[in-house]
Amino acid sequence: MGDFGRYLESWRAVTRFIRAEYRDLARIVAVVIALVVVATIISALAWSGVGLIAFVPLVGLAVFPLQLVALLVRGLIYEYLLLTAVSAYVALYAEYVARRSDPRPRVSRPFNVVG
Repeated sequence: MGDFGRYLESWRAVTRFIRAEYRDLARIVAVVIALVVVATIISALAWSGVGLIAFVPLVGLAVFPLQLVALLVRGLIYEYLLLTAVSAYVALYAEYVARRSDPRPRVSRPFNVVG
């Protein structure tokens, strides 16, 4: 029962975070999805270009190492996209936690206007 209570509280904290930072989270998700789509399109174009070279008799022998390099670069690009997305989420969450723990009001008024 003790672990379930921690999971439930964690779920509630995540829900509060998503509700409070919905717009920024949506922007991060949109940018990451756009980058993944662009990387996939570029990878498909490169893969099809290398596939055309494979039909040339002697030059086709160079295709296998090129395909291995292309797969390696593609994997590295996706890992860096993942790392970028995770760091953006962590930075947003750290800012959210700092704002929640700061007792000062968000809007400060530099002048006390008496009317």
